[in-house]
Amino acid sequence: MRALFLTLLLAISAPLFAADADGLVGTWKLVSWQVIVENETPRNVFGAHPNGFLVLTREGRAIVLTTAQDRRPGMGDAERAALHKSMLAYSGKYRVE
Repeated sequence: MRALFLTLLLAISAPLFAADADGLVGTWKLVSWQVIVENETPRNVFGAHPNGFLVLTREGRAIVLTTAQDRRPGMGDAERAALHKSMLAYSGKYRVE
């Protein structure tokens, strides 16, 4: 009975052990982003409906671009500074363990 239980448990959990990194490869659209800090109210840093994408490649590269929901174009120094504060972009390598 014990061996049957262990075999059944391993059969059920096998997909977890064999997580396929290729399942993550592709382009992902951001639908929400909250910062949650213990004992504080969750914050929507870029608004309730931010814009953004995450691209994951098979070679292990990640590219992210996120912008606030209500960005407005601007040409003056103050407007351009506000634009920089309402976006986030980065790239780098990732790995699945």
